[in-house]
Amino acid sequence: MNILAIVKNGEDKHQLRSLINKKHNVIIVNSSEDAPYNNIDVVISLSEDAVEDAFNISQRYNIPFYAHIDWIKPWMVFKESEHNWGHINKIPFSEKMNFIRKYQNIAMYWSMADVKSMSANCFHQLMRELTGILDMNIYTKYPTPDVEEILKHKSNKRLNRITCVSRFVPYARIHHLIKALQMIEFDGVLALVGSGNEKNLYEAIKGNLNIEYYSDLEKYDIISESKLVISLWNGTVPGESLLLDIPVVAYDSAYMREIYGDNITFVCNNSISELARAINNELKQNRKISFDFTEDNTLEKLINKTVRK
Repeated sequence: MNILAIVKNGEDKHQLRSLINKKHNVIIVNSSEDAPYNNIDVVISLSEDAVEDAFNISQRYNIPFYAHIDWIKPWMVFKESEHNWGHINKIPFSEKMNFIRKYQNIAMYWSMADVKSMSANCFHQLMRELTGILDMNIYTKYPTPDVEEILKHKSNKRLNRITCVSRFVPYARIHHLIKALQMIEFDGVLALVGSGNEKNLYEAIKGNLNIEYYSDLEKYDIISESKLVISLWNGTVPGESLLLDIPVVAYDSAYMREIYGDNITFVCNNSISELARAINNELKQNRKISFDFTEDNTLEKLINKTVRK
């Protein structure tokens, strides 16, 4: 693989040495000026200082781009149209999010070819291709909620509340949930558990929707007294909600299906109208779920014991 790396200000190049040792051809430059682009397979940045140059090269020459998620400026990705981002033009939003999820994993693991622990089997093939070790064994680690602590918060009380646990960031798509609840004229409370700068946006677009904000410390109590949990991004919250007997609606993805199977309700990714219909159906059915809890405390085993009533 031919890798173009933007390196500035004497950054640690140990990741690049690891890539070179894996027989990749790594070309190092310190700016986008006169950077080679012919036959480049991927552009990478090692720091926040270099990310803008790497991003500009990727857009200019239609080359895939990898960087740590925290380095990406909001205007680079999320302030544009959901259908006009990234390493190719008009990439579907679902593909964009899969792309971001993949390079989050890559940034963490690509320099450790001997041991891998990733969040789902559906991410493994890309890692094998990047490392060049096609038969590499990669171990999957699914989300592992604190079962003992969660069960302390079980409640039979159900308020007219829908809960979403997430960071308040654009890719969590809480604005989709707000729009969906407006479409069905939900008259209860939307409980948002988390924090982030997007809170101001939610307040600006909520209209008559009643939104209450809570910290992560209150998460289990808020979930346990809700009618429904919406999880459009977070992979752990559905498991926590199932343990508390609260049904879950989520956007469809290979990752979420691998972990939860048919134990939660999936809707077409980024379809706000389908999200609204699924929420409305769940509220009308007032569905209850329960776990046949045993001493097994791994989510992978627990989700197979879910019983819908």
